[in-house]
Amino acid sequence: MSLAQVVGARLGSNLVISRGSALVQPVIVAVTLLVAFKLLVLP
Repeated sequence: MSLAQVVGARLGSNLVISRGSALVQPVIVAVTLLVAFKLLVLP
């Protein structure tokens, strides 16, 4: 599990370096909205 986390962090950091914050900000907003929806709707 830790190996998968290291690989994911590496891929994510490379993606941010290559594409910048234009990709990161919408992803953060989408994940935040999904978590809020899940907390509000599902018991």
